[in-house]
Amino acid sequence: MLNDYEKWFAGYTADVRSRISGANFNELSAVLDEVDLKIEHTYLVKDRTKEIAQWLKLSERDIEIAAIIGLFHDLGRFRQALQFGTMDDRVTGSHGEMSADIFLQDVPKDGLSAEEIQIIASALRYHNVFSLPSELTGRSLMFAQIARDGDKLDIYRFYTDGKDKRGFRHIMSEEEGDYSPDMVEGVLSGKNMRISGIHNKNDRILMQISMVYNMNFGYTFRYMLEKDYLAFLTENRDEILCKAYDYATKWMRERIDKR
Repeated sequence: MLNDYEKWFAGYTADVRSRISGANFNELSAVLDEVDLKIEHTYLVKDRTKEIAQWLKLSERDIEIAAIIGLFHDLGRFRQALQFGTMDDRVTGSHGEMSADIFLQDVPKDGLSAEEIQIIASALRYHNVFSLPSELTGRSLMFAQIARDGDKLDIYRFYTDGKDKRGFRHIMSEEEGDYSPDMVEGVLSGKNMRISGIHNKNDRILMQISMVYNMNFGYTFRYMLEKDYLAFLTENRDEILCKAYDYATKWMRERIDKR
């Protein structure tokens, strides 16, 4: 089943890319670059969601469902690029909502039960929200958490890979400036901080560190620590970043055995 969906995804993204190539976007090369980066990101997230499901010792069927969720989690990004020429949710609306809609409307669902369709759509819809709705429970909650952790693991790879920082035009604030007090206080108390609180490069790094506080599984914390992503992210550390790094890494180590 997964192979069939991978073939569908490859065809879908190839068609989107071809249509974008013929579009009249002012920054066409940048849009295509973003699309290519999101295709790469998708396959890596699929690997991470599958690994998390395996670590949780889920059934083979549920491991496959987790991989399908990883494969489809960013379908909305390609619609954003095609229709708007940007992947900025502030301009286009939530790409998670778009991903769920595309899955429900366009993706063949042969072999999936009604429950599995609902679980996949819910995970796609909520993979990018700031916090999960309280009414999400049971298997729907678990798979949404798997999607979010898998996505964040590859986002950290992206954040710490200097060559890829070229690819997104609306996320990476590089302006100089002092840390915002609210950002410092939040990160040093284990709070996940909003992008809207970013005013400069220093705030951006703190926000990126704070994403660990919205992760869910021991596998994710172990992966983060083994890759030492926060060390790469805070390579040039001042006193505040040293404190933020130490607090976040200690916080993850305390949860590394968490289910």
